[in-house]
Amino acid sequence: MKAELCQKFNVHTDGYETQFGFIFPGHGMKGKQEKLDTDEDLKNMYHTHQKKRQVSFWLKCKSKAKKRSGDSNDTPQSKRQSDLVNTMVEVGGTIDKLKEIHGDKYSDLQLNCWAHMVNSNRHQSLEDAPDRSFFGKKKKESLGVSPGKKISLRSECINQLDKWHQLKERGVITEDQYAELQATILTDIKKY
Repeated sequence: MKAELCQKFNVHTDGYETQFGFIFPGHGMKGKQEKLDTDEDLKNMYHTHQKKRQVSFWLKCKSKAKKRSGDSNDTPQSKRQSDLVNTMVEVGGTIDKLKEIHGDKYSDLQLNCWAHMVNSNRHQSLEDAPDRSFFGKKKKESLGVSPGKKISLRSECINQLDKWHQLKERGVITEDQYAELQATILTDIKKY
């Protein structure tokens, strides 16, 4: 039957591996397909299409020719592939610039991540690393004390000095002990 249909519809199958079958009714042209290889398959087709006046067939031809080895010059790239290649070239150029600027300070993985961030406009600077933990922690700002806190700490030191002075006047502590405590408290005041 396959040979008759190929002859009738002028299908040339020389050099092709062919598969042939029918489509079940109610499934559309690309619906459920069944191969016609044996007489049993042919009987199944007639049984399935008993009430129908029309049978839809399909023929799939596969070339027996061997594929050529892939050569980038022979096959044009799709737009997506082309965009990806261009992006990778841009990232490679950015990595080279970063290596020139920073040398071996950052790993290849960090430089690659940094270059991708620069190319996707998530980071602008080639000089300063992105503010992410992956690139190492930035030095913390000085742990200086706010002006209000400075005033309160100095007041506490002065109050403490007054209390030690009162104890010295009462004779609870000696002059040497007071001088030592006074030096410590004055050093603390200078810190703030």
